Amino acid sequence: MRSSSRLGKVFAVVCGALLAAANAAFADETFDAFWEKFTTALVNDDVTTVKALTQFPVLYNGEERGADQFPLIYDGWFDADARECLARTTPVEDGVDYYVAYCELIYVFANTEKGWRFESVSAND
Repeated sequence: MRSSSRLGKVFAVVCGALLAAANAAFADETFDAFWEKFTTALVNDDVTTVKALTQFPVLYNGEERGADQFPLIYDGWFDADARECLARTTPVEDGVDYYVAYCELIYVFANTEKGWRFESVSAND
């Protein structure tokens, strides 16, 4: 009895680890697809697509801003230097469901109910 109970626990741990690895791989694949779309939009200066890939509201200059104010946000956070940097940067995983890209600012991307979205920026000290 005791060894079958132990075997069941080992099986549960192994299954859990495999499921976690599969979920991580899926998250990476979906982020990679998002990142390709996001950086292509930036390279093409496609404000509409970048806006569609953004989670609103965002905190900009200390105030929450909605999608209607995105042109202001875009001009502030995605100037030519930022777009170039993001196009050549490889984001890194930052905890569960987050990636960050380091340029002059730190760009944060979150896995939301709508899929991966640009979420915020913070200072790159």
